[in-house]
Amino acid sequence: MKTRDALSAVGLVLSLCSMSGAQIAEAPSHQKSIATASRAYQFLGDTPAISAPFLTTENKIEIPILAGLYAFDGFTTQHARILEGGHFAEINPLARSLVQTRKGQVIAGVLGMSTSIGTAYVLHRFHHDRAARWFMRANVAAETLNVTALAVTTYGPSRRIW
Repeated sequence: MKTRDALSAVGLVLSLCSMSGAQIAEAPSHQKSIATASRAYQFLGDTPAISAPFLTTENKIEIPILAGLYAFDGFTTQHARILEGGHFAEINPLARSLVQTRKGQVIAGVLGMSTSIGTAYVLHRFHHDRAARWFMRANVAAETLNVTALAVTTYGPSRRIW
C-alpha cells in the first residue's frame, strides 16, 4: 500500500510540474532560456551593492585571533593526548578521528577556520552584516572557552607537570 501511495504522490508532482510548464512550452527553446533568466533576475530583485567590505577592521583583528586560538587548541589537544598516554578523548565526535595525528589536527583546524570565515562571508554577502559580525564574535568566544577549558584541564593546578 505504501508503494501505491508513493507512486500516486510522484504522479501528482509530475502532473503539477507539467501544468506549470504549459505556458512556457509554446515558446521556442531560445526564448525559454531568456524567460528563465529574466525570472531568476526578478527573483533576485534589485539587490543593492555590498555596503561595506568584508575585511573590516573588526574582521582583520578577529581572523588572526581565531587562527591563533585554533593553533593553540591543536597544540593543547595534541599535548593532552600525549600526557594522558592515549586515554584522552576528543569531545567533538566529528573531529575525534582527525585529531589522532598532528596532520589530522592541522586538517581539523583548517576545516574549522574555513567554515567559520566562510559562513561569516556568506552571511555578509547576503546582506546579513550584523549576523556575520555576531557569528564571528561567537566563534571567537566559543573557541576561547574551548581553549581555556582544555588548557586548564591539561596544565591546571591539579596537574603535576614536573
